[in-house]
Amino acid sequence: MLEKLRKHICNALNDDVETRINLRLQKIADPIIELSNYLSLSYALPSKLIVKKDMILLPLDGTIFFTADGYNRPFEVPSMPVENSENPNDIVLFVNQYLFKTFAKSYSKVPMHFDVVLTGYKISIDIDSETYPMMLDTEPDTLRLSIGATLKIPDWNMIIDINASSQARLEFSTEDKERLLTIHQTILKNSVKFEKFKVFVNGHEKNGGAFHTIAKQIVKNVIRLVKLNPLKVPRIPSIPFDVSVPFIKYFDDYAETGLVCTFE
Repeated sequence: MLEKLRKHICNALNDDVETRINLRLQKIADPIIELSNYLSLSYALPSKLIVKKDMILLPLDGTIFFTADGYNRPFEVPSMPVENSENPNDIVLFVNQYLFKTFAKSYSKVPMHFDVVLTGYKISIDIDSETYPMMLDTEPDTLRLSIGATLKIPDWNMIIDINASSQARLEFSTEDKERLLTIHQTILKNSVKFEKFKVFVNGHEKNGGAFHTIAKQIVKNVIRLVKLNPLKVPRIPSIPFDVSVPFIKYFDDYAETGLVCTFE
């Protein structure tokens, strides 16, 4: 009898907490944050928050969109887990592949030009997202990034056109005290695969041979030097806390990470 009464009280309290929190969350006027000069993220609630005995489940939209185009949901959202009792961290995040895909679709619209120096030679890089839209997918243990680009080496009168894919990882930093988190993307050089690779010297295409061998090594070294602009997650003024990210794991359709929170 006492156990039934305890469960009834807990359920009633949970229902009351759910109702109160959901009403407060619904009052958020504009659940959009700017991640960069071009990109924004929606953290609106697509469904209601759920209160359980030992956790709160908070669903978030997670759509990244090109700010100038306005909010839109371009893809279906695959199913994924929403709980992991073995994750010991304060906040457990399950990041659907949908978020990575909306990031890639939106980032494809961002003008991207890089200038790097490799062994004394200047190399300019233009990302060709119009011909080869950027793609970013989760796979076991990593992310897979696909992108097209044109590399120009003026000292050699060389132009390299590529469409390539590579494994990528996310790294988190909390050094910027004005931001909650800064997210960097690291491309793993040794995982590069080429779907298209053309080399032009003095306007003439070179098929195979030494030029291709040298050019591919240049591209792999250049990839190590190229850094996409980091995404900066702003602080939430009403919730004063710092976070650290001890790990992130990648699966076929989602990624899982944990946040350790330190309240001020």
